[in-house]
Amino acid sequence: MRTRAKFLRAFVLLYAILGVSTSTFAAESIRISYSAISWLMTPVWMAEELGLFKKNGLDAQLIYIPSSPTSVQALLGGSVKVITPGSSGVVIAAAREVPIVAVAASTRRAPFALFTHPEITKPEELKGKVTGVTRFNSTTHMLTVLILRKRGLESFVSVRQMGDVPAMHQAFEQRIIAGMVSSYGPKARHRALTDAVQLNIPYAGSMMTVTRSFLQDRRDTVERVLRAYIEGMAVFLNQKATAKKVLVKYMRRDQSDFLEETYDTASKYLEPMPRVDPRIVPAILGFAGIKDVDVDEVTAKVIDNSVLDKLQRERFFENLFAKTK
Repeated sequence: MRTRAKFLRAFVLLYAILGVSTSTFAAESIRISYSAISWLMTPVWMAEELGLFKKNGLDAQLIYIPSSPTSVQALLGGSVKVITPGSSGVVIAAAREVPIVAVAASTRRAPFALFTHPEITKPEELKGKVTGVTRFNSTTHMLTVLILRKRGLESFVSVRQMGDVPAMHQAFEQRIIAGMVSSYGPKARHRALTDAVQLNIPYAGSMMTVTRSFLQDRRDTVERVLRAYIEGMAVFLNQKATAKKVLVKYMRRDQSDFLEETYDTASKYLEPMPRVDPRIVPAILGFAGIKDVDVDEVTAKVIDNSVLDKLQRERFFENLFAKTK
């Protein structure tokens, strides 16, 4: 027993001298879902590929769940602890008293274009045609409806759900649909007819969302997830070659012009300070036709930037982005 005790003390002393934390050997397991094959998910992808979750004491498993409503269901069921969907499914769920909260978002603008086949040159030429979305109440559905609404076309264009982003792109390339709203252009010849940024449609992409109880009980875990997420974004924005390799792996497209265009778009719209913009709430409630709720109350329930506030007070963003430049 004495020999064992001496060995244990020597073991602890050695690792103390080397500066290795014992938490290294007890990484916390956590499942994180991403909901789209899109550059909007790059902070999570980068964090995984560069070992940033492990760096923050997390044994993370990324799971692809191609739907915001399905992601919310998985979160409530406990099969995942963090989801990263677009804003529509999260806000709609919160308006219906689902106890979830968004703690970060990769964008504040809606870098999505309405892509059509090249022979369609004006929005009104979409009348009587079909546009594709991933799923109803998804980000692509919300933005499609809001774009059509602003163009006075909502009642004249059919909307069909395709399943996920790759399936929607495939339907466009096969000319099953005449148009689609996406964060990047399809392989087939196309025209970017209009976009949500020009139309001033607010949006929060890749919303890091947890249950309220998880944020309350495991706030330290949420903070460590966000540290990895933000550092992943920093590396993406400052190390172009590494970023392109990750895009190729997850988006499965290696054309140089596509990678260059996608990286430039991502660099333009990703937010180094990923606060959730409250302007998204009234826009989404309007899209969903939800009128019997108080907008301010829903906003207070669904958005919590307090973890980011703490990191900002600690100068985490300033030190991190200065380091990666």
